[in-house]
Amino acid sequence: MTNYMDIDFSTFEEMTTALHKMAVGTEMAWLDLEFIFNIIQKAQPKIVVELGVAEGGTTRFLLHLLNQIKETKLYSFDYRTSCFSDQNNKIGFCAFDYYKIIKNDVTWNLFTGGMPCKFFEHVLEPVDVCIIDTAHSNPGEYLNILEILPLMRKNGIIIMHDVALHLKHHHAYTARVAMNTLKGKRLYVENKKGNDFGIIANIEGVILADRLEEMAIPLFLNLTLPWGYDISRVDYNTVYNWFSQHYTKQCIDIFEFSYDFYRNKKIEALRDKIKGKIK
Repeated sequence: MTNYMDIDFSTFEEMTTALHKMAVGTEMAWLDLEFIFNIIQKAQPKIVVELGVAEGGTTRFLLHLLNQIKETKLYSFDYRTSCFSDQNNKIGFCAFDYYKIIKNDVTWNLFTGGMPCKFFEHVLEPVDVCIIDTAHSNPGEYLNILEILPLMRKNGIIIMHDVALHLKHHHAYTARVAMNTLKGKRLYVENKKGNDFGIIANIEGVILADRLEEMAIPLFLNLTLPWGYDISRVDYNTVYNWFSQHYTKQCIDIFEFSYDFYRNKKIEALRDKIKGKIK
């Protein structure tokens, strides 16, 4: 098994226009796809996980890259079952036809309709590379990282998209904070082509440090930052059960506290709103 710490990720090859066309339907910019292309090309992963699928443009791109390696597996997870942009389209629809062509060389499993860890029993081998592009709001990516960490191989690679989104939308800092909390060897390329974020790239990676348990408390404490949305009791139980199998009681207590704290704040705000209307 290749030690990713020994690979030189400091120089990147430019992506061709033909390769870019394989990502039809993606929301990622050229530089973002070029970053993923280089990581996959150099790391030669066998097991890749994608958290956040949407239309499936990036999924199609990943399938094409993995098809060059052969005997690879891609596991894709999305909370939704239909696309946010058009609910008539199923999650991942852009990749369906292409997968029919290459399915003999790449195994693709798509899971939708719940928290990723709800389906993690199907991931039977350590994950080499995980790409996260999900909620862009607390507690989204914080939970995603904590969900996937127990499945990562030693010195596996996590790639996070939209790490610069807060430069356009000040509230969308979740991916940036989540990435900052991870320990390991940084995979970062300055954006020399320019976009809405100036020189700052909107995608970044990290080769995880050996001792993942040392990251646990800081990662769980990220959950105490203000939540931009609620998770249902069903989703909470799903995540709680998964975390209970892999983290200490101290970590679980932080998760439980954070969930209750922001749930109660929402209830209090709703009560105040109702009282205001009554008055």
